[in-house]
Amino acid sequence: MPPEKDHPVAVFPDRRFGLVQPWGDVSAESALRAARTLVDHPEWEPGFTEVWDLRFAGRVVVEPPAAERFRAFEADTRDRLAGSRTVFVTDHRPLLTYGVRFYAQLVQPLGREVVACRTEEEAVRYLDGESIPRLGSDKAA
Repeated sequence: MPPEKDHPVAVFPDRRFGLVQPWGDVSAESALRAARTLVDHPEWEPGFTEVWDLRFAGRVVVEPPAAERFRAFEADTRDRLAGSRTVFVTDHRPLLTYGVRFYAQLVQPLGREVVACRTEEEAVRYLDGESIPRLGSDKAA
């Protein structure tokens, strides 16, 4: 994988959701950094929907040993994620959809709801019906 970079993150308080939109490859480390950036964002509130838009991602390499780190992150941020749902847009990529479903099972005992959507159209049903913005440098945290 090429050197890691931080993924664009933004919070839209008026629409009650936060967005991580990777452009390039995703690793466990880069995903955890983005997740931390999102929940620590000053405009993030418990109950907001967390959206991971993977339509522009390159390779997503999160190996099974990282599962415990993700579960620990979810447990550590439980208060910040209270009442929220996580929506992943997988862009018709079956292996990503499978990974999201595994993640949903991993964090379900913590009271978290995780949904895999193949398209933006599916995902916006969990938002306010409006499209998911494309993040540029002016919107990224």
